[in-house]
Amino acid sequence: MNIRCNKCYWTGTDEELKSLVDDDGYFLGCPNCETDGHLMDLDDGEIIIVDTAEYPDEKGLFYQHKGDIVCLYHDKEGQLGWFKIWYDAEMNGREYITINNTILYLDTIDQL
Repeated sequence: MNIRCNKCYWTGTDEELKSLVDDDGYFLGCPNCETDGHLMDLDDGEIIIVDTAEYPDEKGLFYQHKGDIVCLYHDKEGQLGWFKIWYDAEMNGREYITINNTILYLDTIDQL
């Protein structure tokens, strides 16, 4: 089964979950966030589109355009997720996504 963490947008399988312990006992959680509170099962082939996300390093990002969405990648982390494209009316419809609660214009990063 494929799984996604809706906090850090890590994706993986049941086998890749981290064995953790808290006051309630042992559990399997996200290997990055070390919690199970944001995990979601994904159907095979399902694309989850997000409005915004948080990533510690904005360097090394590139994207693939697919209509009104983009798939964002990192040169070391691989695929980070699918993002809704926003259009800045004050900038002649310039396309952007939101990362770390800030605007990231698509023309400032490389396209796949």
